Amino acid sequence: MVRRQSFQRRVLVTTLAIIFAGIWFLSFIVTNSLQKDMERLLASQQYATVSLMAHQIERGFQARVQALEELAGRVGQLGIAHDPEAIQSMLEYRTSLHQLFNGGLLFVDEGFTVRADAPPQPGRRGLTYASSPYLPTVFQEKRTVISPPLIGGALQRPLVVIAAPVLVDGNVVGVISGATNLALPNFLDDIAAQAYGHSGGYLLVSPRDGVFVTGTQSDYVMARVPESGINPQFDRYMSGYEGSGISVSSKGVAQLSSAHSIATPDWFLMSILPVSEAFAPIALLKKRILLLALGLTLVSGLLMAWVLRRHFRPLYQAIHSIRSAAREPDLFPQLLEVRMNDEIGELLKSFNVLLETLGQQHRELCARDELLAKLSSQIPGVLYQFRLGPDGQFTAPYVSHGIRKIFELEFEDVKDDVQAVFLRIHPDELDDVLRSIDESARNLTPWRSEFRVLLPGRGESWREGYAMPEMQDDGSVLWHGFITDIDERKMIEGRLHLLNEHLSEQVELEVRERLQSDAKYQNLFNTIPDAIFIHPLDENNMPGVFEEVNESACRLLGLSREEVLKLRPMDILPPEYHEQVAVRMEELLRKKHILLEQPLRTADGRVLTIERTSSLHAMNGRQILFSIVRDITEKKRLEREREMNQALLIQQSKLADLGHMIGAIAHQWKQPLNNIAIIAQSLPDMQETGELDRKTLVDYTGKLMNLIQFMNQTVDDFRSFYRPSREMAAFSPADDVRAVVQLLQDRLARHGIEVDMDTEGGPPAWGYSGEFRQAVLSVLNNAIDVLVERSVPQGHIAIELGVEGDFVMIAIEDNGGGISAELLPDKLFNAFTSTKGEEGTGIGLSLCRTIIEEKMGGRITARNTDGGARFTFWLPLHQEETREET
Repeated sequence: MVRRQSFQRRVLVTTLAIIFAGIWFLSFIVTNSLQKDMERLLASQQYATVSLMAHQIERGFQARVQALEELAGRVGQLGIAHDPEAIQSMLEYRTSLHQLFNGGLLFVDEGFTVRADAPPQPGRRGLTYASSPYLPTVFQEKRTVISPPLIGGALQRPLVVIAAPVLVDGNVVGVISGATNLALPNFLDDIAAQAYGHSGGYLLVSPRDGVFVTGTQSDYVMARVPESGINPQFDRYMSGYEGSGISVSSKGVAQLSSAHSIATPDWFLMSILPVSEAFAPIALLKKRILLLALGLTLVSGLLMAWVLRRHFRPLYQAIHSIRSAAREPDLFPQLLEVRMNDEIGELLKSFNVLLETLGQQHRELCARDELLAKLSSQIPGVLYQFRLGPDGQFTAPYVSHGIRKIFELEFEDVKDDVQAVFLRIHPDELDDVLRSIDESARNLTPWRSEFRVLLPGRGESWREGYAMPEMQDDGSVLWHGFITDIDERKMIEGRLHLLNEHLSEQVELEVRERLQSDAKYQNLFNTIPDAIFIHPLDENNMPGVFEEVNESACRLLGLSREEVLKLRPMDILPPEYHEQVAVRMEELLRKKHILLEQPLRTADGRVLTIERTSSLHAMNGRQILFSIVRDITEKKRLEREREMNQALLIQQSKLADLGHMIGAIAHQWKQPLNNIAIIAQSLPDMQETGELDRKTLVDYTGKLMNLIQFMNQTVDDFRSFYRPSREMAAFSPADDVRAVVQLLQDRLARHGIEVDMDTEGGPPAWGYSGEFRQAVLSVLNNAIDVLVERSVPQGHIAIELGVEGDFVMIAIEDNGGGISAELLPDKLFNAFTSTKGEEGTGIGLSLCRTIIEEKMGGRITARNTDGGARFTFWLPLHQEETREET
């Protein structure tokens, strides 16, 4: 609904707006010009005032500096620098200086100790100012120094001190200082005593020290200046700028300020005046001009309202007549009476012409409605108007008689509320229908939906609706559309489903063929960094001539695209690999997808190692092989170097343990060698006595061979222990642990170390048996070394074996006191990190982790227990799936 707007009011408001805008614009120009002129004038006056006061303060400092320097020079000339009493008399005699320095005078010797003061203050003589921030500068630079504002040590009041050196033969033998007590009347009181305007004032600032020295307001004395960035104008003054400006203070007050430097103390004087006070006359003038503009606007408005109302009276009478006639809905409005022959009279005549035209259209519209009702009764569905109001209410301004068949409802049931229609929609479909209506309303897109209904008479049935939305002036959305019965169509669609599937396959095939020739596909194909080869299979299911390759494939082979498309895969493979092609093709035909590593020969004769991913696809009745190839030559070289380095480290670790193994072999050989020596020595004696017959010789020979066989078996065991495993296989961790303990038995017994093994019936693991024995040997040797080094009484090593999930668990625990906390949990497994200090190589435990985790896919951890350390191995449990995966 369009909101009623009075033409008279619009004319009145427009006229008043023009008058008011003109007056306001004029006042704006005048006041802005006055404000800018006053700002320049006030800034100039303020800067002149602050400059005058700054010069007065400068003269005050210069007079005090000159007086002190004359006094210090006099002391130096008289040679009384080391006579405190003479200096005391001189300070007390100079009463004129007492007036200049209300905080007193001091003489400080080379040790920073006060030797004379005037006027005398109890307890001040003898004080030491070694921590003074300014006295060292006087002694070092031999010049007069003005101190930063500070709190006096004896007076406990804010002070500013001027210190002059006493020179004798060019050396500083003392300092005469004069203090100005800011808490007492002083030459800076003019700043504190004077206000600038009603609410403005002055501030004396030491930018070097970042403090306010004094000011009109007492709370500024010795206060810190605002941090940089809070007040940009103040930051300019701190940087040495002299002039004026407007800024917002740290307290949020807009101020007009000016600053002038004071050279002697390196300070500056600043005056501030709130902008509200500075421009108060301009603000008052603005208010008066605004009131005048409002008064003129009000008078003009009243006059314009009277004139407009008098001239629009006939029009109002005509409007009243039309409204009265509109209250009778069945009667069309009568023609209006024209009383005046002016513009309004002409307007009323135009209204009468319009009314005649509308009357004719009304009669035609009634005839059309009757025709529409007849036509809609013949349509197999329902025509409707559907409205969504701004308040979210659904209504149906028009519904044809077809609603009886479509929803088994009457027009009166849905005229004011269409909930009855929504109740007919199947519950499973209702949310989708409402969602589609909401989307159509939001986007003003045509509404189309297929849905089921549940009718009291027919039961479940299918309906299709279509409507075109229009946005109305009142914010509502109005749809014009129809809903029809589609049960028969749904039945036909079911019959056509199989045909559609077949057609979809044909379309998909056509689309795939088109995509193959698409230029975008070709661009993407050539920008892939991996090499791509596409070729068919011949009648023997062997690779045929390349049909397509990308640019990466050409670069890999070092050939042009035309040259590559003349070759077969066999042409780029080394001859020794040709025998494997048939095997790989059988695997590809079976799995349709393979991933393998193989050699590849380039145009310059180099043989690369590649990783090839191939997949087989049926296209246009042919078997097409797609292969993605990646050069991994460098990767394989790095892997070989890494394996060689690991093998070298393992061998170094084995050599490090070689001493222990040789000791074990020597122990096992000692007894057999003694027996062999005894037998060898007894044979000559038995021959002399005649006791050596053939039977005895055979018996002794058998004993010797048994001893030699035992020693030979010991050597074989030692060699097999250090022989690396070439391939992963199932092995018994329990047997390997027992073998390692047996090799270390002599060392364990020599140091009285007991080993408790709980490894009976352990399950098999999958990995490298030899490397696992090396890891166990390294851990056991470390445990023995710790027990021996720390002289642990009743040394004990416990070994247990079990199963945890898909892993075999082997734990080795000692009572040697544990591992340093800084090495746990992982640092001790880093290369060249030793638990034995400088005696260890630092590679044993690092190789243990490499063997167990990287080569065998297990895990190794270390932690401290109550009495020692516990190392735990987790090895993959031997399963058929594990073997096949590996």
